[in-house]
Amino acid sequence: MPKPLDVPNTLKSIDAQQLHSLVTAFIFVSIDALHIELRQIQTLLPNASMLETLPPVSAASAAELAVHLDSVWPFPLPPTDDELRDALSHLQSSQIQLLISRLRQLAHCLVELEEDHHCQLLAVSPVWFQRWRLLIEGRIHPAYIGGMFF
Repeated sequence: MPKPLDVPNTLKSIDAQQLHSLVTAFIFVSIDALHIELRQIQTLLPNASMLETLPPVSAASAAELAVHLDSVWPFPLPPTDDELRDALSHLQSSQIQLLISRLRQLAHCLVELEEDHHCQLLAVSPVWFQRWRLLIEGRIHPAYIGGMFF
């Protein structure tokens, strides 16, 4: 007679980072809330105010930066200022410049979505580091939620 559950004798261990990488669900977040998170990152970047003019970041560079950031800020929940400041301090100056430029592009895109397309929500990952990886890569998913009024 077969066992109802075939459970192995030893279970494979899994760390939090690997567990969070398996999350494929999306939540709806307001663009205003994303602006707040974006400003937190921008204000904590070292030397951010000194870099006024930066060229736009290519999609390939953005993808490469996003992959690197996964190891720098592995936060499943929004980090505190101290946690984020410490994580950002491990970036090289070239990576900081790329991140600043990409965040500016993203901020501009969020404003365009609000003003030109009347979008208020985005479908994003509930895991903080995944959300920002996708946004930095340029994977922005506007969410238009409609309803019927009687």
